Amino acid sequence: MKKAKGKDLDESDEDEEEEDEDEDEDLGAFGVADEDDEDADKLARYEDFFGGKKKKDSKRKPKVINESEEDVSTDDEDDDNDGAAAKKKKKNLSTHERELLDLKAEIEQMEKANLEPKAWTMQGEVTAATRPKNSALEVDLDFEHNARPAPVITEEVTASLEELIRKTILEGHFDDVQKPSSLPAKAPRELKELDDNKSKKGLAEIYEEEYAQKTNPVAAPLSFTDEQKKEAGLLFKRLL
Repeated sequence: MKKAKGKDLDESDEDEEEEDEDEDEDLGAFGVADEDDEDADKLARYEDFFGGKKKKDSKRKPKVINESEEDVSTDDEDDDNDGAAAKKKKKNLSTHERELLDLKAEIEQMEKANLEPKAWTMQGEVTAATRPKNSALEVDLDFEHNARPAPVITEEVTASLEELIRKTILEGHFDDVQKPSSLPAKAPRELKELDDNKSKKGLAEIYEEEYAQKTNPVAAPLSFTDEQKKEAGLLFKRLL
């Protein structure tokens, strides 16, 4: 009987210890739960217990974002990122490298400006058909005249001209251009007498006489000019 009582006591003690451990675990769990409940109480809202107010259904349609807008936004973000990266790189560069980068950017900007379409005032010679209508009224144009503009005649100009004329008359300094004498550039050709009468000789006889004159000019009959020369020579001999 004593042994049975001892066993019962031992079992009861073990049961009490297990119950105590279970209570401690429960208390620990409750303690954690209490801390969680305190945090939850702080974050608790009216909507958690009684339900939130129903939002009115908006009649506005959801905005449809086009792919082009998305591409533009992504491009802007990429440009911002590239600009930030370029600034960081530029800080690490030397002064000479920075100057080269600035020069390169300026050259690219000028090339871009040259490739862009220019205004009609910068396109050289432009006709009325190639420029916009009434566009010349809005621009100050410079016209180039080939003729020399006439001088403005004033009293001072007329007085100076009169003094110049009087001076040339008193001094007799007339420097007018004189016409050259008309001299013959070439000696006058020998005039030949033309006979309108019909020739009594045939072509064969005429050709024969011409051939004889060429081959034997002494035997050929003298012409009218040759006779005059001969007479003039005789007269000069008499004078001497």
